[in-house]
Amino acid sequence: MIDDLQSDPKQKSQEEHTVINPVIIDFYTRTGILYTIGSTMARRIPIQLAKDMILKPWTTVSVFQKNDYLSRTPEHYKKFYWEWKKVPQTPVHYIPTPGKFEEMPNGDIVQVQNVPIPLREPKQLHEGIWGGEAIIKGFQKRHPLRMRVPHYWVPSVKVSVLYSEILDRYMSITVTERTLRLIDQHYGFDSYLLETSPSNLMSKLALKLRREMLLALTRETLYPENPSKKKEILEKYNKFILPEEEADWFGLSLREALIKQRRLEKAANAPMPLKHKFRLEFVEYLKTMQEEDEKVAAVKEEGESVAVTDLEYDAQSDTERNDAGRVYYEENEPQIVMGSYMFEPEYEVDEQVLAEPEVQQEDLALLQNMDCSLTSKWLSRVNPFGKKQDD
Repeated sequence: MIDDLQSDPKQKSQEEHTVINPVIIDFYTRTGILYTIGSTMARRIPIQLAKDMILKPWTTVSVFQKNDYLSRTPEHYKKFYWEWKKVPQTPVHYIPTPGKFEEMPNGDIVQVQNVPIPLREPKQLHEGIWGGEAIIKGFQKRHPLRMRVPHYWVPSVKVSVLYSEILDRYMSITVTERTLRLIDQHYGFDSYLLETSPSNLMSKLALKLRREMLLALTRETLYPENPSKKKEILEKYNKFILPEEEADWFGLSLREALIKQRRLEKAANAPMPLKHKFRLEFVEYLKTMQEEDEKVAAVKEEGESVAVTDLEYDAQSDTERNDAGRVYYEENEPQIVMGSYMFEPEYEVDEQVLAEPEVQQEDLALLQNMDCSLTSKWLSRVNPFGKKQDD
């Protein structure tokens, strides 16, 4: 029936095949409602909702159906709570009958009913680790004519010292013989807590210790003074490392989860005090001013380098400046040829224009004028910077 629900002919081409958790299959198989609930939901409710109820049964838990803080808890916490409270435990106080049908002494074939025995969980159970055992309330089989009186069967408990390799701690805990036997089967107290399902651990103390171990592995806070031992433990329990958020929610009771969710929502929706807001704005303002000061300092350094160049020029004597100007003038402007200055024309001169009589007469007049002659004594004393020198 699960395969029928997964392979919807209308959505098969659009959706990928979903792998069902073996814990979920075991849950429905052992409770005897797998085929009934599957066929009923497939006929009466939408196929997608039926798939969600089969693949994610923790969404159907009544405590998460209300519109309150518990309904807004993360999905991984809902899954943990379902595995803790709703998944059937491994039979401890009875031996389940194998198969689905059995033959009675009179020859009748009847269906096997492995109904779990109801267990009483006192507060002392959550203060120790009882290995799946609890108090049983029932009746003793006596003479049918005598009045029946309820009887309680209590497991035999004792105090034992257990060592956690991850936490590096010795703990005095109330345990049963079955707990010690399971610890030996898992080759250590840490492996027993990490490998056992929450429904079989039952105890809040066991779940708290497991949560502390998961956080230590995730945050790598174990053995701070012994790096080699820390590396060894992390490699040994590497497969149990979870995301920090998931490890932080693991092992919480409903009350603790409600308080945690309420605190998170209150912190997320709380208004920011004005003093914090103004402090942040002031810090941003100081950062901006610091950046502007750095830019101004950089500009000043560039200006100082230019000013130093000007000061060096002012410190030169007039003779040095004249010599420097004369060299520049001689290198760039004129060319000395045979004791006379010959300027290179910046454009091509039309020879026909020069050949005209009027132009030739003007040139001759200029050459005859001594004040304008290029070889005159007065012109030789002209400063290259355009100032006339005194005799």
